[in-house]
Amino acid sequence: MAKTVWDQCRLSFAAEQVEVPVCVIRATSILPREARARCFVSEAPNWPWLTVWREQANAQIIALVGAGHFAMLEQPKEVNQAIRRLIKQI
Repeated sequence: MAKTVWDQCRLSFAAEQVEVPVCVIRATSILPREARARCFVSEAPNWPWLTVWREQANAQIIALVGAGHFAMLEQPKEVNQAIRRLIKQI
C-alpha cells in the first residue's frame, strides 16, 4: 500500500503539469486491502490513481469492461477509437 500512495503522490504532481488532453484507458483494477489481486474493471471499478485524473479537466477516462492487461490486443477497435478521439482534440 505504501508504494501505491507514493506513486499516487508523484502522479498528482506530474498530472498537474500536463496541459494537453489525456485519455486514460483502463481495463483492470487492483482489489483493495489484503487481496491486492488484479481483476477486470467490472469486478472492482476503483483504482487508486484514477482520482488524480478525475481532478484533471482535460482527462477523459475510458473503462474497457472485460479486457485484461493487454486491452489493445483484446479490444483493438475500442482502443483505436479512444486514440482517434484524443488526436482530434489536439
